[in-house]
Amino acid sequence: MSLKRQLKNDPGFLALGEIVNVAERNFHPDKVLKEAETLHAQRSSRTLLKVKMAPTPLYDAAMKDLSNRARLTELKAGLVRLSRSLARAIESCRTYVSTQYGDDLAEFRTQADKKRVLDRIFSDAQDVLDGLHRTTEVLDLYIVDLDKAGYGLRLAVDLLKLTVERRDQIV
Repeated sequence: MSLKRQLKNDPGFLALGEIVNVAERNFHPDKVLKEAETLHAQRSSRTLLKVKMAPTPLYDAAMKDLSNRARLTELKAGLVRLSRSLARAIESCRTYVSTQYGDDLAEFRTQADKKRVLDRIFSDAQDVLDGLHRTTEVLDLYIVDLDKAGYGLRLAVDLLKLTVERRDQIV
């Protein structure tokens, strides 16, 4: 009987399948990315050049960016927790399969061949994990952009303060 067929009835391997199913039910990359894109597109700091420099738009932009950053971090934290759990489960199950089914893997002569077989067996779970990592990377880009925008807003506030102070000195 082939290794893959044996694993379909193995409780240890089926447990990984359940974890993957939970991850797929709780992780919707399209929804997460859509929310992140929406938050990014609606940032008021993107339109500051179109308004007269004043404290209110700067304050509003800074607070909106702060709120967006918090939400993106919340999304990322959930993805990181899920990906760590899934990675641990994959690694544990790989070890389990390697030891429980060592005789079946013995027909593959080299470690590279055995690794390829295991990679094929765990490819579905690894695809879900890779999706989690890719989505986390995109969220990181948005978070970094918000951090840079926050620095820019801080410079704009300092410039506005200098402008107001100089105007007061001239009068």
